[in-house]
Amino acid sequence: MGGFDGRVSDPGGDDHGAVTAAPPSSARSWWLGALASAALASLGAVLALRLWKMSFSIPLRSSGDIMLSLQTVRTMQLSGWYLHTDLLGAPLGQDLRAYPGGSGDLWNMVALKAFSLFLSPAAAVNAFFLIGFPVIAAVTFLCLRQLRVSWWSAVALGAVYSWIPYHFLRGEGHLFLAAYAAVPIACLLVLAVLNRRLELGRGGRRLWLAAGGAAVLLGGTGLYYAVFAAVLLVSAGTLASIVARRWRPLLSGVALASTSAVVMVLGSLPTVLYVLVHGSPGVEGRSYAAVEYYGLKLTSLLMPVQSHRIHIFAQLRARLAESYIPGENMEALGLVGAAGLVLVVAAALIASRKTPLGRDLRRIGVVALIAFVWATVAGLSGVLAVAGFTQVRAWNRMSIVLAFLALAGVGLVLDHLVALAGSRRFLARGPGRRLIGPVAAGLLAVVALLDQTTDAMIPNYPAVRTAWTSDDAYFSKVDSLLGSGAAVFQLPIVPYPENPPVAAMADYEQLRGFLHSDLHWSYGAVKGSGSDWQSAAFSRGLTHALPALVSTGFDAIYINRQGYADHGAAVEAELAAALDDESPLVNSDGTLAVYDLRSYAEVLRASGAALPDSQTVLHPATLDFTAGLYDLETDGTTAWQWAGAEAVAGVSGTGTQEVVLTGVVSVATPGATVTVTVDSATTQLRADEAGTVTLDLAVTVHEGTRVVLSSDTAATTPADGDTRDLRMKLTGLTLAPTW
Repeated sequence: MGGFDGRVSDPGGDDHGAVTAAPPSSARSWWLGALASAALASLGAVLALRLWKMSFSIPLRSSGDIMLSLQTVRTMQLSGWYLHTDLLGAPLGQDLRAYPGGSGDLWNMVALKAFSLFLSPAAAVNAFFLIGFPVIAAVTFLCLRQLRVSWWSAVALGAVYSWIPYHFLRGEGHLFLAAYAAVPIACLLVLAVLNRRLELGRGGRRLWLAAGGAAVLLGGTGLYYAVFAAVLLVSAGTLASIVARRWRPLLSGVALASTSAVVMVLGSLPTVLYVLVHGSPGVEGRSYAAVEYYGLKLTSLLMPVQSHRIHIFAQLRARLAESYIPGENMEALGLVGAAGLVLVVAAALIASRKTPLGRDLRRIGVVALIAFVWATVAGLSGVLAVAGFTQVRAWNRMSIVLAFLALAGVGLVLDHLVALAGSRRFLARGPGRRLIGPVAAGLLAVVALLDQTTDAMIPNYPAVRTAWTSDDAYFSKVDSLLGSGAAVFQLPIVPYPENPPVAAMADYEQLRGFLHSDLHWSYGAVKGSGSDWQSAAFSRGLTHALPALVSTGFDAIYINRQGYADHGAAVEAELAAALDDESPLVNSDGTLAVYDLRSYAEVLRASGAALPDSQTVLHPATLDFTAGLYDLETDGTTAWQWAGAEAVAGVSGTGTQEVVLTGVVSVATPGATVTVTVDSATTQLRADEAGTVTLDLAVTVHEGTRVVLSSDTAATTPADGDTRDLRMKLTGLTLAPTW
């Protein structure tokens, strides 16, 4: 079976041979091997996860990032695709064009869509995740055979690669990261470019069609994997061009990387167009600091998996938690992979070029070194981050690329050892010679499965089943109480996506109602693109916000008590008083409560009270600073921004609005004047003895109103090395509505 393998020596050499651990085999043996590896991978997954205990209609986990995966399928079933649903972010709806979470995953999304056509959200997510084990194993087998790894070794190592701890730890929460079947194909492309097998002007049409198809595949099976492939292709092409002293290898790498990039852009076109019109997407933490925090560390690769079956190994891994930059802690290669990585890197540094095995290991090791230099903490990825490329921040995920390269090295060395053993006199003529390869590969697979998986990876099936069925029953009652299509406002208000836990409430917990009902929920509007109104509405407290909720069509308030340190006691007391002691509908474990607003709304309307205009509520006046401010800073509790002698902001919002400018301005000079100019109206305020001015100014604003804050204060003395002109410290500046 032909393909774009890397079967040549170091760049610039003339030897186009390779280690041939087994003679060429028929296409039938390739597909039988792929099926055998897939079957072995599936068996290992069943044993590792105790899948006989699962219910296929219930997800493997019931909280955390898996809620995003379930949301994706549910949205596809409601609206046809994952980008929009009216049932989230009510009443404006959820528009995920502002969140590039699906960028680079076009083919993954298409596959998940296919499952969504005939399976429930939980079953679709389960199917996608579990099918990943045999698919990864089969693809890995085929790629290893391209590298001349023997049939038996490739069968075993295909399964071993599907059992890498990364796969289990990503799980259904990082559903598409766990679908890394395209990574071995990317490694073959990189090796082929490095060794000038894929070079513009050389190779047949079929070879380039296969390479182009692989690049197209990479462009839609994971943003991270496509970016990793791109930097490795360009790097390999650069190295090959330097050695060969011609441009064609580099151009080949750039061409393949560009093909993947074009597919990524086309698949992400809705988000690309949105960002071009509206600015940055609604995600945070994309900075150089984040890139360094999530950088790859050698110790994380080589240490055993967390919660290892052997206690001393588990203790070794636990020591890594002491790091100031622990990252995601999902990079462990396992014993087999770690040994393979050491082998190929050592070969790249010291192996002889005179032996076929040395040349092949050296070739793989060079790619592994390039990958590590890109991904390690303060590596080349940091250079990209400094240049502004920070959307790809978790370069520790390069570990899955290194895992394939390491296992390829293991396969070649294992075959070499098997060949040496078979040449011994006492085995040379007996049937035992034919058994050495299968037995060695089988033992390797067993050791890897026991080493790379732990009991901590087994889902708590009874607890998940109880939580899932309880939610299903509770939200069915809420649906019956309010009627299908009713709108529910959710407390506490939590930004979407990517927000730290609030009290004891994990991120994305507010999606539970969406997954189990046909109601409209306030949670889920992407931050910065449709959710700002919620905080503005509650800026003067819950009681003041209730008429605004009525005017915007909400029928109930939902409280997740886990999101409050006092289990929601204070907010529910205030709500009960406002609703004339309306009794809530509470779930079985007492963590969720729904208060019906409809009686309150009827009384409010009957009283003749003027309700706020819904458009003013949904599009409140907001401050957008355009000049004079430095970057946002925080101490973990409070956030602020420093300004110079003048800070300028514009106002956005619907119509003319009566608002209150609130916040705190701190200056270095007690008694200094702080001047607030709103259009042409000027107000001067004096700082107290602590250098503080508390703003509480009633102003009238409209779209385009110019707000300027200035002060005659002296500059604050900055820290050593800080050259900024720090005069005003602005904390909590907002425009609070007066309705």
